Amino acid sequence: MLISKPANFLKMKKIAVIFTLLLIVSLPLRAQETGPASFRPVQFFIGIQPGFSIEPFDDHRYSYDINIVPIHIEYAINRKWSLKLLPKADLLIKPYNLPAEISRIGLGVSVPYHFAKKNSEEGHRGFYLAPHAALTMHKLDNFLSTTVAGELGYCFLFNSVFSFNVGAQVGRTIQINQESSYNQLHIHRAAVIALGIWF
Repeated sequence: MLISKPANFLKMKKIAVIFTLLLIVSLPLRAQETGPASFRPVQFFIGIQPGFSIEPFDDHRYSYDINIVPIHIEYAINRKWSLKLLPKADLLIKPYNLPAEISRIGLGVSVPYHFAKKNSEEGHRGFYLAPHAALTMHKLDNFLSTTVAGELGYCFLFNSVFSFNVGAQVGRTIQINQESSYNQLHIHRAAVIALGIWF
C-alpha cells in the first residue's frame, strides 16, 4: 500500500515515534512494587532471541537475513510488568558466493504485562501481552521503517531462573523513503523465541 506524505510528514513521523516509545516505556512505571525484604528480587533477564527473514524483493533470489546481535534484555519492573529491549543487526546472506552485507540496524522495545503473578525471587512466567515498537534503518535500500505491533506469548520458567519464551507479533510496518513522495505500509508478522536466565 502506498501512502502520500505531506511536506512536514518526516517531522510529524519523528514526533509520533518518540511519543509512542515514551508511552510504551512509561506505561507500567506507576505500578512499582517491592518484594519481601528477606529476598533479593529477580529483576533482569538476558538471553538470545534468534532472528531470520527471507528477502523476497532482493535482487537475488534465495537471499535471507540473519540477526547477528540476537540479544534479548528484559527488566522486571514489578511482578506484573517488564521492559524488553531487542537490538538488531541483520546480515544479508546472498547466493552464488556473493559477499554478505549488513542490511538493517535497529532497536525494538516491548512492555509485557504478565498475567501470572510472580514471586519476588523468581522470573516472570505464564502468558503475557505486550505493545511492541521498533525503528529500523535499512542501509542497503536507504530508508527507515517503523513498526507498531501487539505481542502475545508464554514464558516457561524452570527452577525459578531459566526461561524459554515463545510468542507472536502482529501489526503494521511503514517504510519511510525520504527520496519519494510516497511511503509503503506493510503487514508485520513475526515469531518470538527466546532462551535465557533471570538474575
